[in-house]
Amino acid sequence: MNSRLADKSKQLAKNRSGREQDPMSSPTTQPSPFARTAVGAALAAVVASAAQLVLPAPVRYVELVWWLPPAVTLLGLAAAVLLASPRRLALVSRRRVITAGVLVAVLLAVVSGGLAVDVIRLLGSVFDVEGFGGGVDWPGLVARATGLLAVVTLAVAVFRYARVSGPGCDTCGRPVDGPQPEPKVWVGYLAAAFALPYPLLKTAWALGATIGLNRHSDLLEFGVSWLPVIPALIGVVLALALVHRWGRVFPQWVPHRAGQRVPRWLPLTGGWFGTGLLLNTGVPGMIAYFSALGEPPDPDADDTIQDWVALPLYGGFLTWGLALGAATWSYQQVTRPDCRNHEPSSP
Repeated sequence: MNSRLADKSKQLAKNRSGREQDPMSSPTTQPSPFARTAVGAALAAVVASAAQLVLPAPVRYVELVWWLPPAVTLLGLAAAVLLASPRRLALVSRRRVITAGVLVAVLLAVVSGGLAVDVIRLLGSVFDVEGFGGGVDWPGLVARATGLLAVVTLAVAVFRYARVSGPGCDTCGRPVDGPQPEPKVWVGYLAAAFALPYPLLKTAWALGATIGLNRHSDLLEFGVSWLPVIPALIGVVLALALVHRWGRVFPQWVPHRAGQRVPRWLPLTGGWFGTGLLLNTGVPGMIAYFSALGEPPDPDADDTIQDWVALPLYGGFLTWGLALGAATWSYQQVTRPDCRNHEPSSP
């Protein structure tokens, strides 16, 4: 096995001799395997963001500078086209390609924020839930959904490009003779800690506390449901499972599954879905919060909750999403299936 790994190391070194001297600054013509998908998603986002400007909507509840979504989606399309073109990649250093791709993906995530609000209003309208209706901005929903799809596909394309153009293994990204990655336990605990403000505040309101509520708040009259606390607590357990062995192997107290491997897709699906949902809610919430600082209060705005509550809530969603994403990434690296260039590892 050691001789095979050594041979593979030499082969990789030979195949990438032009890159290994300075892999980040030298260009590579190796396109991202996922770039064409990203091009299609970004093109759909461009069309949807442009259509949002001209199509009528019964209500608008996510307000941005009108030119910002079309401009950012065009940047996303340009980044995806670059990743799909070997000829263009040869003109740009690997470092600049990765940096530009990450920055554009972040900008796309910002202008696509608010999809969680769309879903809540949609479900409230369909099931006639009081306080969760009010109509749906259909052009905006489509623009934000396609924008989020562009974020995901562009991020995957950048990640795949970084792997195939880097000095590590093309299959798993690790150094051929490198050590097995260790779980980042601290990020799991950090994610669990950042998840606590929301369920604690909701529980306090459900029990009758008035912290953060205005005196004339409707919540004081009709009460607050504690049901949203349940998914938040599930998120706490998920964050811890991502960095502990019982998130990879079922513990002894689980009937019929004790000692068996946890299906890898289960924590990863929950982790990445939760990360996207939290960031999609936290980023626009914090932007709106800081944009409103120093401005006179809007008499037509909903003043059920005091302004300062947005900081621990939306700030908690943002930091929780970042930490949960780091924990999910750690889990993905630790549990990545062994490729032919590495020895099998225990869970």
